[in-house]
Order: sequence, then structure tokens, then C-alpha cells
Amino acid sequence: MKQLHTPQFAPKWLAQAYEWETKQVEGYLPSHLPILEHLPSQYFEVSIAFSEQDIFSNRQYPQYFTIQSISKFFSLFYVLKQHGVNKVRQKVGITASSIAYNTKSATAFYVNGAILNPFINAGALTITSMIDGHSIPEKIRNIKLFIAQQFNVVTIIDEDVLSYERQHSEQNKDILHTLKMLDLLEDTIENTLESYLALCSLKMSTQDLAKIGYLFQQLIAYDATAQYAHKALLASGLYGDSPLSVNNQQIAAKSGISGSILSYNVSSCNQYPTFDKIGIGIYSPLLNNEGNSAKGIHFLKQLFS
Repeated sequence: MKQLHTPQFAPKWLAQAYEWETKQVEGYLPSHLPILEHLPSQYFEVSIAFSEQDIFSNRQYPQYFTIQSISKFFSLFYVLKQHGVNKVRQKVGITASSIAYNTKSATAFYVNGAILNPFINAGALTITSMIDGHSIPEKIRNIKLFIAQQFNVVTIIDEDVLSYERQHSEQNKDILHTLKMLDLLEDTIENTLESYLALCSLKMSTQDLAKIGYLFQQLIAYDATAQYAHKALLASGLYGDSPLSVNNQQIAAKSGISGSILSYNVSSCNQYPTFDKIGIGIYSPLLNNEGNSAKGIHFLKQLFS
């Protein structure tokens, strides 16, 4: 892993990263998710990928965390690849919603025969039911293999977090029963829920997220499924913070309630005009009112300003 000391990169970015390490912001920690107890709530880590190999970080030793709702991006991209845009659009759109992403009622997001977008829980559970596999292990294995093949990132499940997630899944069970009533599920409630919780419990680092962001935005120029997933990220990847715009430029990103963010740019970043593609991974556990990393959102706005 490389740090941000390399001379060819503007020192402004390094200064910003160190600034957010020490700056205090307001926010909260999710009560229903185990956190890394050895880390302070104001912890801030960012990695930026300028290529698949050139990944720079403000921290010498990376933390591994569960990606939580970032897994919804992988599930969406996988299902788009396997089943095509048209089939996905019949069940889930890409329209942003002003209603909280984890609202208990699935019908609040059900419009014209489809769930509004794939990143609210109702949409993500619908997408999860479409993952190929005759069993829970097969469905999970297919997503893990997909991530490895597409992005050269190997993932494991945090079994402690998964066990905790199972104990706090009543709301998602209720959503799934409504989705079944609406005839949107392509698998059983039990298989869909367990697969969804397991994928939320996958562990990654900011370097992994940065590399994934870099490689994914390479696909957008020619891959229709990547283009569709990109539009979904722009519209609703950050819930109430979407669409996130800085200087008339929309920022594509997906967040997880662990305080993680996967992002990338599809045009040159103002600070690095010679680099037309970068991937960004952020981890900072304190959340804002929209359920996104408080420091992470501030940093993204600053980076693209």
C-alpha cells in the first residue's frame, strides 16, 4: 500500500485527508451495528486509486469493516449482468426517494408496479432475490466470485456481524412479506433475507473500495449494465444526500451504514486535472442524519470543489 507522500500528487489532497483525521464533526453511531471498538468515532480513512496498482492512503495500516449497504451496488451490478436491464427495470427503477431508505413499509416505495430504486431496503431485497443460486451459500458464492472476477478483490464474511444482523432483522422480514404479496420476489423470503444479511456482512478496506471504484468507472464508457448502475448511484446511492452535486458535477457514490463510502469520478477532478479517472474509498464511522459517513460526505464535497 502507498501513502500520499509521493511528490507527483498535489499536497492539497494530503492536507485535506490529514485535516479530516483531526477535525471534529457532529453525528451518531448506528445502535444496531457492532462497530470497531478500538477506533474513535471521529476516525477518518481515505484511499484513492489512480490505477489498479497505484492506490494511496492517508493511513499506513488499513482497517477492515463490513460494507453494509455498499453490497447493494454489487448485487445490482451482478443481476444487471446476469439478467439484463429490462428485466431489472420491471421490478426496480432508479428514481430517488425523499422517504428514509430503511422505512418499514415497502409499499411507500412501490410506484407503477416497481420499487423506486435498488438502494432502499425494499429495492435491495428485491434485487437480492434475483441473484442466481439454488441455495444461500450458492447465491453468496456467486456474488463473491463476481467481485473477485470483476474487481480483483477477495472478500470474507464477518460472522460476528452476521450473527448480530440476524438478531435485528425483523424490519426486513416485514418488508419481504410485503414484497412477496406484491409478487416481486424470485426466491423465498428465508433465502433472500439470509443472503442479504450475509452480503451486508462482507469485509473490505478503503483500498478495496478505491480499486473497485476505479475499475468500475472504466466500464461505464462501453458497458450498458455499468451505465445503468452508474445512473442508479448518481440518483440514489447516498439516500437523502443524493444527488450529491459540487460545482454542477454530480458525484457517483454508494454508502454503507458502517461509515463506508465507495466513489469515483467520470471526469477529471479539479485537484488532479491530469487524471481523468480515480476511485475513492472512505471509512469513517460517525454518521450524519441521512445515514452516511459524516466526514466522508464532507471530504467528497471538498475533493470535488
